[in-house]
Amino acid sequence: MAREFGPAQVLALLFVRHILGRKFDIRSDKRHIRDAGEFTNPGRDTITGEILPAYSVDDVIMCAKAIQSGSMEVEGNFQLASLKQLWWGSPPYILRYITPPDRPSVHDQVVYDNWVKAYGARAFKMGLWDGVYGRWGSEISGLSIADLVMNCGIDVARRSMYNYLTSKR
Repeated sequence: MAREFGPAQVLALLFVRHILGRKFDIRSDKRHIRDAGEFTNPGRDTITGEILPAYSVDDVIMCAKAIQSGSMEVEGNFQLASLKQLWWGSPPYILRYITPPDRPSVHDQVVYDNWVKAYGARAFKMGLWDGVYGRWGSEISGLSIADLVMNCGIDVARRSMYNYLTSKR
């Protein structure tokens, strides 16, 4: 019977292979398993005694990839060498990655579209966004399609009409 790996071992293995770019060796990489355990099974807060949230392997690896690729802003210039570095910064990098930024105004359609593409699914899962796209949900009945196209463009008009027609009225 094949041995199943726990989430800490999987996280350490992915970190060493995909972030550090080398083969995983259990003799020299035990510290990465220990560091990964702080994300997947964090235990209790030493001050309040509350159970700390466990982070998914995907979130931790994607945060590390974002730091490594430079798509996430970090303080200083450093090479990612340990999972502990994801706790650096104020707020920590892992929390910055997981918590989506505030939703922008729907009136700035380009910024809003980019926010929905980048953070929409995560914000919906966390309950920070209701998943309804755009500003025309309830007011669309008073507007003509020509008004939507003139004010917002054809793509927004199509999405708004689709949302209106498929919504529960």
